[in-house]
Amino acid sequence: MAMKNNPSNENTLPINFHPMPKRFMVWDKVGRRFLCRRTPNSIEYVYPIFELPLEIDCLDDDEKTQYVICQSTNLFDKDGKEIFEGHLVRWNGDVGIVQQRNGKWTFHIVTPAFAVYHELGPTSDMVKVLDHILSNPELLEEK
Repeated sequence: MAMKNNPSNENTLPINFHPMPKRFMVWDKVGRRFLCRRTPNSIEYVYPIFELPLEIDCLDDDEKTQYVICQSTNLFDKDGKEIFEGHLVRWNGDVGIVQQRNGKWTFHIVTPAFAVYHELGPTSDMVKVLDHILSNPELLEEK
């Protein structure tokens, strides 16, 4: 079977790809809180990449150290809550910190004997987000 010539060089294959825009939470180290934005119906702590707070975009590099920007993993826990870098998650009785390792989202479980990294992608619907390490670090010690 001969393929038809496509003079415009356009891709004619159907592609069903819908990327999720990157989203972030912003921690203010001085105020010890996540920055929020007010919307008509709620207060949100998550910013799309192009809507990061203006004051962060305008600061010098030295001043930016006041803020920690936590990226979304684009994954959700078993309750449907979006998982961000630095979230503390519970899985099978263990508590771990979500972080990127070797290009993959993982949760890092630290026990007295050893440290374990579990890939988050295949197990994200089995974890429960507890809180964030920046706002509630003592949760990691309570496990």
